[in-house]
Amino acid sequence: MTGPGKKKRKRKKVKMFRRRPIRPSRRPGDRARVLLNQAHRLFDEGQYLRAGKLFEELAQGALRRQLPRAPFLFLQAGKAYMYAGNEKYGIGLIKAGLKDLAMQKRWLELTRVGNQVTAELKDRGFTEVSDSIRQWLDEILAGVKFELPADEKVVACPTLPTRCPSCGGSIDPQTVECWMASLLNVFMRECSQGGELI
Repeated sequence: MTGPGKKKRKRKKVKMFRRRPIRPSRRPGDRARVLLNQAHRLFDEGQYLRAGKLFEELAQGALRRQLPRAPFLFLQAGKAYMYAGNEKYGIGLIKAGLKDLAMQKRWLELTRVGNQVTAELKDRGFTEVSDSIRQWLDEILAGVKFELPADEKVVACPTLPTRCPSCGGSIDPQTVECWMASLLNVFMRECSQGGELI
């Protein structure tokens, strides 16, 4: 009741701010995926120095996050630097990737990837480097030969695409892991660099 002697109370107007809609933010992996695609494209175009820098940046990030693909990114960065003419730095990165696999006791992958890298470097004319890496690998693997399985069962897997649909990297059937999904009873393959199923 408002009478002649009573004052009217004024209500304060409260401004209501509308919240902005929450936009889908970029996940940390999105930027890495874009950089990985760009690095593979640059490597394929022969721009090895730029590709090496990107691969190294990705490898350092993967190492900080303790991702299992870090050694493969170091290997790719090392190969890119080698092909760009920076042999000393490239060898250091290749050995860093191989040492990381050895520290994680991933002996089968170390053997497989080491053989591939040494053969690839020998094909490109880096015979001395290839021989030194081979000698280093033989020294490391000499003590763990008993841990390696004597013979791997060969499993027939479907034909692979030539490029990983996720990261854009070239796919070598020798370096791609293959396993049978027990629940789905289908064959799946994993890209060694991007870690995605193919």
